[in-house]
Amino acid sequence: MNKSLSFIINQVIKLTNNHILDTQVAQAISNSNFDIVLIPRSITSSTQIVRYNDDIKQETNDTISISKNIKKSFNYHKHWNENWKTSTVEAAKMVEQMIKIKEQGLIVVISNTSQWDKISHEDTNKINEDTSFSNFIKSGRADKQVFGEYCLYVIKNKVVVLDDINIDGNAYAVGCEIQCKGNANITMELFVTKDATIDPKLARLVPPIQWNTALHYDIFTKLQILDDVAKESYTIKDFERLFLSKAIYRTFCAYLWCQPSLCRRF
Repeated sequence: MNKSLSFIINQVIKLTNNHILDTQVAQAISNSNFDIVLIPRSITSSTQIVRYNDDIKQETNDTISISKNIKKSFNYHKHWNENWKTSTVEAAKMVEQMIKIKEQGLIVVISNTSQWDKISHEDTNKINEDTSFSNFIKSGRADKQVFGEYCLYVIKNKVVVLDDINIDGNAYAVGCEIQCKGNANITMELFVTKDATIDPKLARLVPPIQWNTALHYDIFTKLQILDDVAKESYTIKDFERLFLSKAIYRTFCAYLWCQPSLCRRF
């Protein structure tokens, strides 16, 4: 029995008797550059197998600690809304873009910037650090996007110093060095790419999660496409397309939920 995710989703499409599949939906499913083999829980007590691009990777108990970090990365209880999902997907896209062109820096998705509004130029001068997070924000050297109550900041630099900063959200260290001065904290997740270096003090507070393109980018950008298609279909009252996109979305999520190595996010 074929248990690949693409096969199961194609069966959903057939069951809906939809012969004209929307281009965006087709792109989200058919052109995926990864595949996931679905393994029943009953046979994964000692090992778990995940397949990307037809390459089989077998993880023994010695490497299950990776999946524990992955499980943490799917904790959406605190920030569960559309703006959070959109902003984190955009952050994932930026991470991949920076990796591709070999840029270094820190990306953050945060929900509360009021603390930074209180930082005066005098305060940042006292810090006397061109690489301090506060200086990047206050001087306008950080690119900024707003998604409702969330802000996405992109700081492109080899070294970023977190100086008495509480990041209420996610942080993504892309090949850079993160240092800490004073009290620094990240309330959600800290993702790190290859060659990124994290201050041990921060790493003890927020265990870093190794960036995985297939897991943290490919899967959820495609889910975002399906979600967008569903919203558009509802707006134009194309209910057949709405039903199809929602059926695929929920099938995708249901099987991700069942996988020990992928856990729960949606």
